[in-house]
Amino acid sequence: MPEEHPVVIERHRATVATIEPWDRKKRAPLFGHDVLADDELWKREVTHRWAHEMALQERGSIWRYDREKRRKWTPNIRNPQGKLFKTK
Repeated sequence: MPEEHPVVIERHRATVATIEPWDRKKRAPLFGHDVLADDELWKREVTHRWAHEMALQERGSIWRYDREKRRKWTPNIRNPQGKLFKTK
């Protein structure tokens, strides 16, 4: 959402909490549910872990949450070969 709608987010000073995608890096298997996929379990676990922190986010801020940490969100940029890398 922050990458696709930056003007709207800035105009309304929207507060956004994003979840680091499950498949961005190699992760240990999750123990859990027979029906839910790992990525769904991941989203639920991260959301549950950080829900109070997300609710207290400063207005207009955009954060990315992971199982272990949270950090300011940065846009993905593609290099000429089409591979993603993060801005610093």
